[in-house]
Amino acid sequence: MNNSITFRFNPVVFIYFFIWVPLISDYLHAERPMFTDDPNVSRHRVLTLELGNHFDILRSAQRPAQYINWFDLNLVYGIAVNYEVTIHIPAGIMIYESGSPDRSEFGSGDLSIALKRVWRTEDDRRGFGIEGRLFFPVESSPLLGSDREGYWLNTMADFKAGGWIIRTSFGFMAPFDSFDNGFLMAGLATRTDFHPDYFGFIELYTEAPVTSTGEDFPLNLMIGGGMRLFKNAVLDAGILFGLTESTVYPGTGIHVGITLEI
Repeated sequence: MNNSITFRFNPVVFIYFFIWVPLISDYLHAERPMFTDDPNVSRHRVLTLELGNHFDILRSAQRPAQYINWFDLNLVYGIAVNYEVTIHIPAGIMIYESGSPDRSEFGSGDLSIALKRVWRTEDDRRGFGIEGRLFFPVESSPLLGSDREGYWLNTMADFKAGGWIIRTSFGFMAPFDSFDNGFLMAGLATRTDFHPDYFGFIELYTEAPVTSTGEDFPLNLMIGGGMRLFKNAVLDAGILFGLTESTVYPGTGIHVGITLEI
């Protein structure tokens, strides 16, 4: 939630794992690696498990840190029709240049709890959603996040046009005691289905401190896709490209996610 926090969020290299669970649902919405949220929620009384792994190569301005790999777990439960609650648990490892006093550093991130509400049209072609999230530090010097409590307010919308889904989101995140240390977050993404079990997406997004100037305004592009592994399991992957010379975001990275309904 300040410049150092954003620096720690710069992600990195990994080998992803797979997981299997009983398969019971008819439909699963995914795209876990994407930054731009969408106005969809977990089905009523259904628990959704989201796992993400994010590996990024940091820029030269971020040395001696060379790579960062962070992974997260989301437990999402549909508490009512059009409502869901999410518990988010992140952790990561920072890898430094050879010759650094510490070659790597492992740490946790902020625990967060969110409530999301969505509205969709009867034909399901358009939707809108809002989400409120509270952050709680779990250690004094976390690798990801902050050592202060904070909040995140986010809005999102989508519409379907032909075989495409266009989505956008806009939000603000800050510690309770300092608006100036907050971040503005915005994303625009499109997705298309190549097949009932395969899809692709393109996304532009930014997460910029409110004090950012034109010289340090991060703009990122992610290109990727996904596939259904099982009846209720979807795997997603995207390649991240930093389009601007930002000191708070990586140059390139690989993000992978898996979503499961239990």
